[in-house]
Amino acid sequence: MAGGNVNSYNPCETEAHGHDSCTLETTDSAHRDRWVPLIHTSARRALATFAARHVGIRFSIVVPTFRRNHSLRECLGALARLDYARTAFEVIVVDDGSLDPPTDEVRGFEDLLIVRLVVVTPNAGPAKARNAGAAQASGEYLVLMDDDCVPDPDWLRRFDDRLRDFPRALVGGSLRNGAPESICAEASQQLVDYLYRYYNSDHDNARWFMSANIACPRAEFLSIGGFGTDFPLAAAEDRDFCDRWREAGYRLIMAPRATVSHVRPMSLAKFWQQHRTYGRGAHHLHQARSRRRVRLPSMEPFAFYLGLMWSPFTDGKGWRSPFLMVLLVLSQLGYALGYYPERRRAPLRTEKSRTEEFATSDSPTI
Repeated sequence: MAGGNVNSYNPCETEAHGHDSCTLETTDSAHRDRWVPLIHTSARRALATFAARHVGIRFSIVVPTFRRNHSLRECLGALARLDYARTAFEVIVVDDGSLDPPTDEVRGFEDLLIVRLVVVTPNAGPAKARNAGAAQASGEYLVLMDDDCVPDPDWLRRFDDRLRDFPRALVGGSLRNGAPESICAEASQQLVDYLYRYYNSDHDNARWFMSANIACPRAEFLSIGGFGTDFPLAAAEDRDFCDRWREAGYRLIMAPRATVSHVRPMSLAKFWQQHRTYGRGAHHLHQARSRRRVRLPSMEPFAFYLGLMWSPFTDGKGWRSPFLMVLLVLSQLGYALGYYPERRRAPLRTEKSRTEEFATSDSPTI
């Protein structure tokens, strides 16, 4: 992979205390006892490799992570509780260049899952991490999720149902707020819910998914080049991926019952920063569309924004509705204040021959 090194986790290399292999070469009982767990770990990994190559892995679940070990443990625990055959899916945790990769967290689930750790260096963002995981995957289908997501027990089965009907589609699941005590997290989820209803009202012809909960055939993922790695921020690369998926002639399909809880409590400062980052990413998304000579989107009508602001009331959020409305207004302000300064710093690269059709709009809409 360009721009970094990818290594699969090897317990013999990280814990062998100076030895060259995982063979037991001493009769000292205390020393031998220290080696027994390594032998068991190697046996489990060998069994996982055999299963991946010969039994047939249907799904490879790719989980990029960066310094969120507690969230990763919760995520892996939920994956271990899935209502799906253990030998039919593998989990690939991709550490995005942290100084202390989550080796203990991954090792703790080797008795429950076919799981391995891939380390990407240096830190390059979730897009490259997902691509690295896809390159290492054995499954026919990729499932991409964030490390702070907790899937429902029937999550993978719901994806499987939709992919049997649409085997070459990009399938997007639903998200719910996993931190209901955080009103800022609730506001972010309110925005996602509204956007999914607006853009994905036809479940068999959707337009956009967040990368926190999607599944697709690995061959098609690789054929379009995976996630774009030229986005300078962890924002908008999922929208770019959905754009290119549709441009390649494939469909986006909703699986509304394939649900994960997104456990991301946030402060007001983090909420503001998140939406400014989304706005900055939107400009780079428009740059990518411009380079491909794809028509840029027009500004959404006023009714779109009015519906967004009023959505907490129509969705029955009760006493929180006025506060959520204020936060939704703040999210759009942050989005604009991220987008327009980024546009000034990095203007669209246009060509002299570019027609008015491709230059009618450079708006901060999705």
